[in-house]
Amino acid sequence: MFAVLTWPLLAACLLGAGWSVATAVRDARPSNRLLVVLLVAEVLTLAQLVAGVAAVATTDRSVSVATFVSYAAALPFIIPVGAVWSSMERSRSSTLVITLACVAVGVMTLRMAQIWSGHA
Repeated sequence: MFAVLTWPLLAACLLGAGWSVATAVRDARPSNRLLVVLLVAEVLTLAQLVAGVAAVATTDRSVSVATFVSYAAALPFIIPVGAVWSSMERSRSSTLVITLACVAVGVMTLRMAQIWSGHA
């Protein structure tokens, strides 16, 4: 899709996942720096939603529109839900919810790139 959004989003998700695993291993609470990484990833998911929907609306490619838009619309909800869940329950496993959210966003972003390239 858009490498200018996809690769930074994947990097932010990978950083967030790794950082949250390290936080869970130390049995510490998520730091403000981790939350900044999650905020960057969230902003990138919102940008990907807007750019993706605009691209689908104006392309003449053979793209599965419903699947692509569904992925794009779901992305912005995953990280906030994971962060809220993690903040409501203060345990080691709750920090791993952030890891799961970051991995899910990364996988869904890669899947969107596959759909965009015609591998639906």
